[in-house]
Amino acid sequence: MPDMHTTVKSFRNLPYADSDDPKQKLDLFVPVREEPCQKESPVIVYIHGGAWRTGDKSEYEFLGECFASRDFPTAVLSYRLSQNTPTSSAAYLGYRPSSIYLIGHSAGAQITGLLTLDPSWLENLGGIGLWEAVKGVVGVEGIYDIPKLVEVWPTYVDFIQMAFTEDTDIWRRASPQYYALEGRNLPPYLVVHSPDDELIEVAHSERYFKHLETMGPRVLLNTDVRGKHFEMLREKAFFDIVISFIESQLAKESAVE
Repeated sequence: MPDMHTTVKSFRNLPYADSDDPKQKLDLFVPVREEPCQKESPVIVYIHGGAWRTGDKSEYEFLGECFASRDFPTAVLSYRLSQNTPTSSAAYLGYRPSSIYLIGHSAGAQITGLLTLDPSWLENLGGIGLWEAVKGVVGVEGIYDIPKLVEVWPTYVDFIQMAFTEDTDIWRRASPQYYALEGRNLPPYLVVHSPDDELIEVAHSERYFKHLETMGPRVLLNTDVRGKHFEMLREKAFFDIVISFIESQLAKESAVE
């Protein structure tokens, strides 16, 4: 685990939709600053994996705490997608709701991939032009091509059908691998995959990376971080790679301001 650089405060179980569903809540982790922030930070939004059927935000609070300790406020969502973004307290908490970095792991990377490559999911939500607010994306050991996943791992068909029915056309429509942005610039995109992953092969991410390269030059692939599918998330090397990616994008933004 990485070292904590800053004290972190958490806001738990914040609703992000007009629902009492406990799965439609998020935990927000923010750095505690002794003085008002001179420059607002972007916000990281983390969407966990779990084969679209398991997992909870509480299992990933360590990521929220680690990223926030490096001055990046972080929202960790439970499984369902948000219809709004937490904007009302943005100035008080010191982050820019118009600057979002999406991080998705496994099934969560499938979700962030669709949100990025099919802008209709995000357009006009939250009242701030959400798709344009996405300044970077990190896909971690993601599921990007569901038909190919089942071809390589036939035993996965049960949880795929549970999430997407038996209709293979739906599988394809739910796969970021088959989407391409038209008339828009792909935001900077980092694809990360451990060679030790026992659940999804590295080649799956390599194919997705090549697909993303056809849409723009700001795409990176990292297969150096070690660790099994879930254990890798706790590796300091993973954390450092993500922070470096975000900081490099912020530096480029500052250079053109």
